[in-house]
Amino acid sequence: MTTNLANSSIDDLKNIESVLIGKFNLLQNNIKKLKNKGYIYVDTNYKWNQLKQGYIYFNIIDKNGNNIINTINNLIAENIYKTNFLIIKIESELSTNSVFFYVNSPLNITDFKNNIVEFLVVANDFVDYQGYPNVNENYKMSYLLKDPSLQLNLKSLPLLSKDTTVSTNQKKFVPIPKPKYKERKIIPKSEKKIKVKTHSHFCYKMYTSIIIIILIVITSIIIIINNIKIHQIN
Repeated sequence: MTTNLANSSIDDLKNIESVLIGKFNLLQNNIKKLKNKGYIYVDTNYKWNQLKQGYIYFNIIDKNGNNIINTINNLIAENIYKTNFLIIKIESELSTNSVFFYVNSPLNITDFKNNIVEFLVVANDFVDYQGYPNVNENYKMSYLLKDPSLQLNLKSLPLLSKDTTVSTNQKKFVPIPKPKYKERKIIPKSEKKIKVKTHSHFCYKMYTSIIIIILIVITSIIIIINNIKIHQIN
């Protein structure tokens, strides 16, 4: 039976079969507490909806030594031309709290020293959540792969939670500081210039062929003229 995400609830999402990627513990996003593997870092003063237009940080290696970034990037590469939706699910082992969001671009390591991935969940990629993240609790990261051709109402995707506002009484979310050795200016995606190729490989071959034909024609004309002159002299 196909689950229509447009009409689904958070409980429906939790019951959809998912594939385990890795296991983590959760820590407050504090630069002094960064580890080399096995942790997810978020601000535990907020609900999981802090990720709507916000960042989530995690180690590329989980508690069992699995490379999470390779797994996710391979899934994206395998499904990009199938236009499948890759949904990441992070849920506590006790299933008391969880968050779902789409991933449709490769993940990048932003802190090589601590093996940290920084991922921005834009508003349109935030699906839904339940509860608060808890420090030191065990979490499972898994994925759901949904074929849009099986969805009944694509215009309503993704399912957005009704409660998407963060209380103004809560403390300000402070992201993990960037490593000091990275001094290059980071240009926002919206400001990056797109390089447009002016000639395709096919056009280049056609252009080269035309030049060769013109040279052959000119050479032939010169040879014919020379032969005519020689004939007149004789």
